[in-house]
Amino acid sequence: MKNLLKLSILSITLGLISCCDYFCERHKYAESIIQKVEKFKSENQRLPENVSEIELKETTESEAFYSKTSDSTYTVWYAIGFDSNVYTSETKEWNTKG
Repeated sequence: MKNLLKLSILSITLGLISCCDYFCERHKYAESIIQKVEKFKSENQRLPENVSEIELKETTESEAFYSKTSDSTYTVWYAIGFDSNVYTSETKEWNTKG
């Protein structure tokens, strides 16, 4: 019984670590989108219409997504389970939405 408990704890811990790595990679990719968008904005005095203008490709399986919401604002987001971590350029903050 003790071995089963130890194995269960180990499995859960490893699962959480790998899950964290997965979401950390998504967050890093999302941050790179933000940096590229801000660089594009400073060089072109406008926001990119889509990620292809910042030399990225977006598919349904992308780690993070960009959306221009107005001429001066945008969002970047990625999934975290059934929720999303969303960056809003207007506030320059990340928020979890579900």
